[in-house]
Amino acid sequence: MVAYRRSMVKTITATDVVRQYSDALAARDFAAARRLLADNLRFEGPIDQFNRADDYVKAISGLFAIVKGIEPQAIVADGENVAVFYVLETVVANAPVAEWYTVREGKIVNLRAYFDARPFAPQPGQAGH
Repeated sequence: MVAYRRSMVKTITATDVVRQYSDALAARDFAAARRLLADNLRFEGPIDQFNRADDYVKAISGLFAIVKGIEPQAIVADGENVAVFYVLETVVANAPVAEWYTVREGKIVNLRAYFDARPFAPQPGQAGH
């Protein structure tokens, strides 16, 4: 009977963790998203880099002030590596995004984002340029 019960327990995959994380962000539940990140999360993107999950969550919650929606495109997984493709709909632009996640022991440990950052850069004559 023990073997039977064990076989009924669903193993949480890297894709499951990334989907839960994406769903939490889409719902703007940053606390739930944070619980899925390793404390020493390594994030690299075209605008920012972080080595702490709390710093990343602070930045991503600020970004979501301009987000209108997320249009999922595809998820591709290979073991602990998961690639997510979506269109980030913002008040500035609709940006195609690719993200590469590495998941270990149920936590996202590495996240690399790829997108064209030009629409989000300060324009000539704006502050910061």
